Parts: sequence; C-alpha cells; structure tokens
Amino acid sequence: MNTDQKNNITKASFNESVTKKSISTPIEWSKLGHVEVIRRWSQELNEAVEKKFDLDAWSLVGHAIIIVHDDVDDCRNIIERVAYDLALEFVNFDDMTILKNLSSEDVFVEFDKPTLVYLEPGLWMQNLDDVDGHKDEIISSIQKNICTLVENFNPECPVIYATSTSELSCLSPEFRKVGLFDRRFEVIKPTIEEIAESFLEALGKDICGVDFPDFSRHLIMSKMKRRGLYATHQIYGRI
Repeated sequence: MNTDQKNNITKASFNESVTKKSISTPIEWSKLGHVEVIRRWSQELNEAVEKKFDLDAWSLVGHAIIIVHDDVDDCRNIIERVAYDLALEFVNFDDMTILKNLSSEDVFVEFDKPTLVYLEPGLWMQNLDDVDGHKDEIISSIQKNICTLVENFNPECPVIYATSTSELSCLSPEFRKVGLFDRRFEVIKPTIEEIAESFLEALGKDICGVDFPDFSRHLIMSKMKRRGLYATHQIYGRI
C-alpha cells in the first residue's frame, strides 16, 4: 500500500468519526456567563473570514484559541454560539476521537469550508511529564499532529481550533508556542448573587407565587453557600 492510499484510508476513517453539528437553537449569550472578551474575538474572527485576511493578519486574530474555564460543556456551548453567529461549520472532537484518530503518523484532516473545531480537553493536551511521570508516545504523537494541523492553516478555507482548560499550567508547552494556542481567554466565574438571580429567574413567578423579594434571594444564597453550590455553579444558566 502506497502513502497516498494510506492517507486516503486514514482521512476517510477519521472523517467518519468526526461529529459535525448543525446548530439550530444556540444557547443565548446571556446564559453563557461573562464572555464579553470572546464575543469581541468572534467579531474579529468574522471580519477575518469575510475580508479573507492573509496569513499575517490571521496570526493576530488567532487560528487556535484556548479558553480558561472549569466547565467543558459551557466552553463547547460558547464555541458553538460563535460558529452559529458567524455561519461557520462546527465540529466537536471528544477525547476518545482525539486519542483514537490523531495518533497516526498519516493523519490527514481536510474541511471544504470555514470551520470552527472544538477539541474537548483530555489527556492529549497535558504536559507529558504529568502522565505517569514519563513521556507517553501516543500522546506525544497526538500533540505533534495537532500542532501540524494548526500550523497548516489555510486562509483560503480557514479552520480554527479551540479548546479549554481549568489551569493553563496543565497545558503542554508544545501548545504554548507562538502560532499555536496563543490566543487565551479567561471566562470569569459568576458571583453568588448572579447564580441566585439565574436560579430565581429560571424558577419563575408561577412556581414561587411571589415577586422574588430580597429575603428570598438571601435565603437561597445562604442555602447555596452551605451546600457549596456556589463553588461549582452547577445550576448557573442550566435550568
């Protein structure tokens, strides 16, 4: 089997495993927390796509970004929302797809239109020294392949990669180099007051039968603090 045949097989099997999603009802920006900085980036991205920026201009916009956030679902929703607003194809690579398909030396990924790709965080992105105390060959190969995919950016048909992490220190140095995941955005956690407001708004007047006086807010906030829900903000924008 020659190299072209191997590449075609790898490309076909990989593309079959890719999840392409049509976003018909995106989550409202107001439900995604403090993401103003990402909304501004999406405007830059839109201008780059529409005006067909050259490679140098694209390097300023960033064709690989990382979001510092502790909620994978929220980050995926944020990237989906950007893709929806800009009419870009949205593709989600979960950790299993990455581990299974991006470790081959012959990996070859191609998209036929501007695409926003979300790489769900996992072992593939870690500092190699943190994985069982030694360098893992499979993860090393995956990291090299992802770097190659990002570096082979084509402004004629831009493919923008995005991922997320709760701590930048967990990110492999391979991905911190200039031209890779060098646009970084931090999503600020909601305050306890905002979480309570979101919860009360989700309940609605029909359930509570009141107009949410101040004492109701203080009562719920007090309960949430004692249970530790404010730390994980599990109910923020989720009901």
